Amino acid sequence: VFSGNATLSNSWQQFSFTFAMPSTSVTPGTGRVEVVIGAASSWSMEIAQVQLEDGTLPSEFEYRPYSEELKMCQRFYETGSVHMMGYALAPSVAYMTTTFKTEKRASPSITSSVSLQSGFSGNPLTGKVSTNQLTIGLTKASTGDGMYVINWVADAELR
Repeated sequence: VFSGNATLSNSWQQFSFTFAMPSTSVTPGTGRVEVVIGAASSWSMEIAQVQLEDGTLPSEFEYRPYSEELKMCQRFYETGSVHMMGYALAPSVAYMTTTFKTEKRASPSITSSVSLQSGFSGNPLTGKVSTNQLTIGLTKASTGDGMYVINWVADAELR
C-alpha cells in the first residue's frame, strides 16, 4: 500500500510514485493495481499517459500511435461480421472465410450470432479457426437465393 500527496494546479504536471508490489503468488491475468484518488471537496481531474514500470528506474514514456495500440489490442480481441448473398443448393452449409485485421496471439475462441437471414436456418456453424482467419456459415434450408449476416467475436485473451 502506498500513500502520498501531490499538489495539483490548473496545468498539466508530471508525477512519479514508486511502490512495491506484494510478493504473494498471483495467477497470471488475475492481479491488478488500483489507484484511489480522493479529496474533501468537489473537483475534477484528467489523467493521461500512465505508464507502469518494472524496477525502480523510470524509462521515457512510450508514445505509440492509435493504430499501433489498436493492433496490439486486436491480438487478443476482435469483433466483425460476415455477409453472404447468393444461390445455394439444399441441404448444405454456406461458409464464408474472413481474415482477422491482426493475427491473434493464439487460436481464439469464437462466439457468434445471426443478425439477418433469409433462406437460411439455425445457429452459426464455426468451421476452421486459426490465428489469422475464421470460417463460419449457416445451413441452407432450401435450394434457392438466400442471404445472411453473422456477427462474431474472436477472443484470444490470456486466461
